[in-house]
Amino acid sequence: MKSKLLLGLLILLSFQVFSQDKKWSIEANYPLILGDDYPEGYDGLADLGLKYRIKSFGLFNIGAGVNTGLLVRHSRSFENLKGRLFYIQPTVFTEIYLNRFHPFVGLGYSFLNENITGKLDAETEVDFSEDLSGLNANFGLSYDITKSIFVKAQYDYSRLRSNETFNIEGQDVDVNRKENLGFLKLGVGIRF
Repeated sequence: MKSKLLLGLLILLSFQVFSQDKKWSIEANYPLILGDDYPEGYDGLADLGLKYRIKSFGLFNIGAGVNTGLLVRHSRSFENLKGRLFYIQPTVFTEIYLNRFHPFVGLGYSFLNENITGKLDAETEVDFSEDLSGLNANFGLSYDITKSIFVKAQYDYSRLRSNETFNIEGQDVDVNRKENLGFLKLGVGIRF
Protein backbone atom coordinates (compact mmCIF):
# COMPACT_ATOMS: atom_id res chain seq x y z
CA MET A 1 0.00 0.00 0.00
CA LYS A 2 2.77 2.43 0.93
CA SER A 3 4.71 1.67 -2.25
CA LYS A 4 1.60 2.38 -4.40
CA LEU A 5 1.06 5.67 -2.60
CA LEU A 6 4.73 6.62 -3.07
CA LEU A 7 4.60 5.66 -6.76
CA GLY A 8 1.45 7.78 -7.22
CA LEU A 9 3.08 10.78 -5.56
CA LEU A 10 6.19 10.40 -7.73
CA ILE A 11 4.09 10.25 -10.91
CA LEU A 12 2.11 13.34 -9.82
CA LEU A 13 5.32 15.20 -8.99
CA SER A 14 6.86 14.28 -12.37
CA PHE A 15 3.82 15.77 -14.15
CA GLN A 16 4.29 18.95 -12.17
CA VAL A 17 8.05 19.16 -12.81
CA PHE A 18 7.71 18.70 -16.58
CA SER A 19 4.56 20.77 -16.99
CA GLN A 20 4.99 23.95 -19.06
CA ASP A 21 2.01 25.70 -17.43
CA LYS A 22 3.18 26.35 -13.87
CA LYS A 23 0.50 28.47 -12.21
CA TRP A 24 1.60 28.22 -8.56
CA SER A 25 4.81 29.26 -6.85
CA ILE A 26 6.05 29.28 -3.28
CA GLU A 27 9.01 31.33 -2.09
CA ALA A 28 11.16 31.94 0.94
CA ASN A 29 12.75 35.37 1.33
CA TYR A 30 15.02 37.21 3.71
CA PRO A 31 13.42 40.61 4.53
CA LEU A 32 15.40 43.76 5.35
CA ILE A 33 13.80 47.04 6.52
CA LEU A 34 14.98 50.06 4.55
CA GLY A 35 14.55 53.78 5.15
CA ASP A 36 14.76 56.22 8.01
CA ASP A 37 11.08 56.30 9.02
CA TYR A 38 11.12 53.02 10.93
CA PRO A 39 13.20 52.46 14.08
CA GLU A 40 16.50 50.61 13.87
CA GLY A 41 17.15 47.24 15.39
CA TYR A 42 14.90 44.91 13.40
CA ASP A 43 16.51 41.84 11.87
CA GLY A 44 14.68 39.72 9.32
CA LEU A 45 13.85 36.12 10.14
CA ALA A 46 11.74 34.98 7.20
CA ASP A 47 9.23 36.02 4.58
CA LEU A 48 7.13 33.25 3.00
CA GLY A 49 5.02 33.74 -0.10
CA LEU A 50 2.47 31.93 -2.22
CA LYS A 51 1.46 33.11 -5.73
CA TYR A 52 -1.10 31.97 -8.27
CA ARG A 53 -0.99 33.05 -11.92
CA ILE A 54 -4.63 33.59 -12.87
CA LYS A 55 -4.35 34.49 -16.56
CA SER A 56 -1.62 34.48 -19.20
CA PHE A 57 -1.50 36.96 -22.10
CA GLY A 58 1.47 35.77 -24.15
CA LEU A 59 4.52 37.20 -22.40
CA PHE A 60 2.44 38.64 -19.54
CA ASN A 61 0.92 36.88 -16.53
CA ILE A 62 -1.57 38.38 -14.10
CA GLY A 63 -1.99 36.82 -10.69
CA ALA A 64 -2.57 37.15 -6.96
CA GLY A 65 -0.45 36.24 -3.99
CA VAL A 66 0.16 36.66 -0.30
CA ASN A 67 3.35 37.08 1.72
CA THR A 68 3.81 36.86 5.45
CA GLY A 69 6.94 37.67 7.38
CA LEU A 70 8.53 38.07 10.77
CA LEU A 71 11.31 40.34 11.97
CA VAL A 72 12.71 40.53 15.50
CA ARG A 73 14.05 43.54 17.36
CA HIS A 74 17.25 43.48 19.32
CA SER A 75 17.39 46.97 20.79
CA ARG A 76 20.79 48.53 20.34
CA SER A 77 20.21 51.30 22.88
CA PHE A 78 18.09 49.40 25.44
CA GLU A 79 19.36 45.84 25.79
CA ASN A 80 16.35 44.63 27.76
CA LEU A 81 13.78 45.55 25.08
CA LYS A 82 12.76 42.77 22.70
CA GLY A 83 10.23 43.01 19.94
CA ARG A 84 8.73 41.39 16.88
CA LEU A 85 7.23 42.72 13.70
CA PHE A 86 4.75 40.43 11.93
CA TYR A 87 3.14 41.30 8.59
CA ILE A 88 0.74 39.92 5.99
CA GLN A 89 0.69 41.36 2.45
CA PRO A 90 -1.97 40.21 -0.05
CA THR A 91 -1.21 41.50 -3.58
CA VAL A 92 -2.18 41.35 -7.22
CA PHE A 93 0.70 41.34 -9.68
CA THR A 94 1.75 41.22 -13.30
CA GLU A 95 4.97 39.71 -14.57
CA ILE A 96 6.73 39.54 -17.93
CA TYR A 97 8.49 36.43 -19.26
CA LEU A 98 11.78 37.43 -20.91
CA ASN A 99 13.58 34.11 -21.37
CA ARG A 100 14.91 33.37 -17.84
CA PHE A 101 14.22 36.87 -16.45
CA HIS A 102 10.81 37.80 -15.04
CA PRO A 103 10.36 41.45 -14.00
CA PHE A 104 7.18 42.04 -11.99
CA VAL A 105 5.12 44.77 -10.31
CA GLY A 106 2.40 44.40 -7.71
CA LEU A 107 -0.15 46.36 -5.73
CA GLY A 108 -1.74 45.29 -2.47
CA TYR A 109 -2.30 46.01 1.19
CA SER A 110 -0.10 45.50 4.25
CA PHE A 111 -1.27 44.46 7.71
CA LEU A 112 1.47 44.85 10.32
CA ASN A 113 1.61 44.09 14.05
CA GLU A 114 4.48 45.37 16.21
CA ASN A 115 4.98 44.12 19.76
CA ILE A 116 7.74 45.37 22.12
CA THR A 117 8.27 44.04 25.65
CA GLY A 118 10.92 44.33 28.34
CA LYS A 119 12.38 46.87 30.72
CA LEU A 120 13.28 50.38 29.64
CA ASP A 121 15.19 50.87 32.89
CA ALA A 122 15.13 49.37 36.40
CA GLU A 123 11.67 50.82 37.16
CA THR A 124 9.88 51.09 33.80
CA GLU A 125 8.26 48.00 32.29
CA VAL A 126 7.31 48.17 28.59
CA ASP A 127 4.51 46.13 26.97
CA PHE A 128 3.57 47.81 23.70
CA SER A 129 1.53 46.42 20.81
CA GLU A 130 0.33 48.30 17.73
CA ASP A 131 -1.45 47.41 14.50
CA LEU A 132 -0.70 49.36 11.33
CA SER A 133 -2.09 48.89 7.82
CA GLY A 134 -1.96 50.58 4.45
CA LEU A 135 -1.36 50.34 0.72
CA ASN A 136 1.61 48.38 -0.55
CA ALA A 137 3.37 48.59 -3.93
CA ASN A 138 6.24 46.37 -5.03
CA PHE A 139 8.51 45.61 -7.96
CA GLY A 140 11.25 43.10 -8.53
CA LEU A 141 12.99 40.61 -10.73
CA SER A 142 13.17 36.83 -10.65
CA TYR A 143 15.66 34.66 -12.52
CA ASP A 144 15.04 31.02 -13.45
CA ILE A 145 17.83 28.66 -12.41
CA THR A 146 15.83 25.70 -13.79
CA LYS A 147 12.29 25.46 -15.19
CA SER A 148 10.97 25.15 -11.64
CA ILE A 149 13.51 26.84 -9.33
CA PHE A 150 14.14 30.61 -9.29
CA VAL A 151 15.89 33.32 -7.29
CA LYS A 152 14.42 36.78 -6.80
CA ALA A 153 14.92 40.28 -5.48
CA GLN A 154 11.95 42.47 -4.56
CA TYR A 155 11.37 45.94 -3.12
CA ASP A 156 8.15 46.67 -1.20
CA TYR A 157 6.95 50.15 -0.22
CA SER A 158 4.11 50.45 2.30
CA ARG A 159 2.33 53.60 3.47
CA LEU A 160 1.05 52.56 6.90
CA ARG A 161 -1.38 54.22 9.32
CA SER A 162 -2.45 53.51 12.86
CA ASN A 163 -5.40 55.00 14.73
CA GLU A 164 -5.39 53.57 18.24
CA THR A 165 -6.31 54.63 21.77
CA PHE A 166 -3.96 53.82 24.64
CA ASN A 167 -4.72 54.15 28.34
CA ILE A 168 -1.81 55.89 30.08
CA GLU A 169 -2.18 56.45 33.83
CA GLY A 170 -5.99 56.48 33.62
CA GLN A 171 -6.17 58.82 30.62
CA ASP A 172 -7.19 57.73 27.11
CA VAL A 173 -4.71 59.00 24.55
CA ASP A 174 -5.46 58.84 20.80
CA VAL A 175 -2.43 58.03 18.67
CA ASN A 176 -2.55 58.69 14.93
CA ARG A 177 0.70 57.46 13.41
CA LYS A 178 1.84 57.37 9.78
CA GLU A 179 4.87 55.37 8.63
CA ASN A 180 6.64 54.80 5.35
CA LEU A 181 8.09 51.31 5.38
CA GLY A 182 10.38 49.78 2.77
CA PHE A 183 11.40 46.14 2.56
CA LEU A 184 14.10 44.57 0.45
CA LYS A 185 13.40 40.85 0.04
CA LEU A 186 15.97 38.39 -1.36
CA GLY A 187 14.89 34.81 -1.83
CA VAL A 188 14.40 31.54 -3.67
CA GLY A 189 11.28 29.82 -4.90
CA ILE A 190 9.77 26.94 -6.80
CA ARG A 191 7.06 26.97 -9.48
CA PHE A 192 4.66 24.06 -9.81
